This record gives sequence, structure tokens and C-alpha cells, in this order.
Amino acid sequence: MGLLKRIAQKAAQSDAHESFAAERGLTYEAIGDLPEVTPLLRAAEAKNFSSVMRGKLGDTIQGYAAMMSHSEPDDNVSRDDSDIQMIFDQVVLAGAPESASFIPKLTVSCRNRLQPLVADERLREIKTESETLTRRHRVWIGPETDEGNVRELLSPVMLEWLAGLDLPNFAFELDAGWFSAWSTPSVYIPFVRPGKPEELATLMDTADSLVRRIVAEVAEE
Repeated sequence: MGLLKRIAQKAAQSDAHESFAAERGLTYEAIGDLPEVTPLLRAAEAKNFSSVMRGKLGDTIQGYAAMMSHSEPDDNVSRDDSDIQMIFDQVVLAGAPESASFIPKLTVSCRNRLQPLVADERLREIKTESETLTRRHRVWIGPETDEGNVRELLSPVMLEWLAGLDLPNFAFELDAGWFSAWSTPSVYIPFVRPGKPEELATLMDTADSLVRRIVAEVAEE
């Protein structure tokens, strides 16, 4: 795919996301930064996200929805060719202050991709009761996080709900009262993936449902 075609494709993607943001009453920036408040965003340095939307993302959460872009070299072209392949991660960030004391630090990561976010030596992995979830995800907690509280949050009903999500490589974090979630294609299969508004909408709706469940669980304590 030529460079000019990629530029046109990127412009069309931006137009689609800007229209999507307007329909939902969200502010829109073609390129913007996000607060570096979770391991995901600190690892990404939260810079130069595309299609950054801000406002009420669902019934429960207010925050940010954005795309992270990564460049991968195209094996079918020469090294000096400026054409590249783009892989887009969809990201949602929202405040969840109710969770700060109940679960200070939790990462539910994907098994089928690299895990730079759990390189923190303070994190330790725990097992869940769901074999289906275990095949798709790994659960990590910080030293200040009570494992019992995590197991209360990850109840059989919650585990079944997470295991049944139809999102590729969905993962999420709770960190000091902040919630972030993302969905991304596998890092082992680089391909051209223009971000679609409906994909971001699915992640936003899923994040909203998850935060609602987290808030309800904390309220019962």
C-alpha cells in the first residue's frame, strides 16, 4: 500500500472518529496526550495518541477514549521505503476513586501478547477459578492489594462475564483510583488496521460495564 493511500486512509479514519465524538457529545482532538496515571499510559508515555475523545464515555464513566498507533516495518518493501504498517490500540481511561482503597493495584493482562506492563517486580500473579479466563488472561496484583478483595471482585459471575467478552486481547488495570482498559490486535500479526468508531464504541461500553461492576462491588464492602 502506497504512502499517499495510507495518508488518505488515516484522514478518513480521523473524520470518522471526529463524527463519532460529535454524535456522543465528546470533545475531540486528532492528536493529543493522556494523563500518565496507569502503568499502561506510563509505559506508552501517554504522548501523541490519535483520535483523543474526552467526556462522558458511558452511563457510568467519564474520561478519555483514544487510539495508540505503533509502526511496524513492512517485510515486503525495502528498508529505505517510507511506507509502514500501522497497528492501533484502543484505550479507555477513567477515574474510579472508589476502588483506590479496596483494590489499589490490579492488572488483568492478555496471555497472547507481550506483557511489558507487568515487568514491575513488585507485582505477583494470582490464579482464578475460571479455566476459560485463565486461558486468555493473567491476573497480577501489587503488594498493597489484598488478594481476598481481588477474589471478591473477580467473583464467578464476573469471571464468566470477562471470559465471554468478544474483544480481541482485552485487558484492564486499576491503579490508585484510575481505571484503564484496552483492546488490540496481536503483536505477532502486524497488519494494517484502521481504527473504526464501532470498535472503540465496543471498548467504551465494555469499560463502562466493568467500572459499574467494580463500583457496585466496592459499595457492598
